[in-house]
Amino acid sequence: MNFSDMQTEVFARLEESSSSPRFFSLAQVKEALNDGLEEISDATEWFERNRAVPHVADQLYYDLTTSLGSDQILTPKHAFNNQTNRWLEFKSARDLDNERLEWETVTGEEEKCLLRGLWWFGIFPHSSTATGSFTLYYTAIPPSMVEDADSPNFPEEYQYGLIEYAIGDLRAQERNYDDALRHFNEYLRYEQGLAHYVQGRVSRDRMNYFRG
Repeated sequence: MNFSDMQTEVFARLEESSSSPRFFSLAQVKEALNDGLEEISDATEWFERNRAVPHVADQLYYDLTTSLGSDQILTPKHAFNNQTNRWLEFKSARDLDNERLEWETVTGEEEKCLLRGLWWFGIFPHSSTATGSFTLYYTAIPPSMVEDADSPNFPEEYQYGLIEYAIGDLRAQERNYDDALRHFNEYLRYEQGLAHYVQGRVSRDRMNYFRG
């Protein structure tokens, strides 16, 4: 199902003409569908990305809100040293303190990583030169649908959740709260279904991370 199909379905179920709507504009329908895409993506983390992050000389922490381009990151999952071809081991700052008190001053090829706060990703040891990189694997919010041919890249059976969300959103805007709640409850069924699908996919994919 593409973005155009979704718009047509929403208008049809609202009993509106898609070519000359009376109550809801095309822009409102598009925004509601993209709000649904963001909501289901945030809840299920189905959208997986990876990006090579170049080393910055003597930099221990990398700001994930700027180091990953325009991606709006949700959760870091795995990190890979592109020089040694080895996966990094996630640790906490306390773990590293217990291993070596002055670990933040150690330079070399990264072997471990940690997350501080929401978006500060640290590597240990850290590089003393601006050469090489590590690849971060993470979940993110997907780009909004813009073109008519755009489509979410998760199974179509769950894409109907975006339609339910959009209708619920638009009904709420006109203060038809009972109908809005009914559609939001329908949306939640699709969200839960996609979450189960993603969890099953991740449990199988983890087999692929035994390397190096």
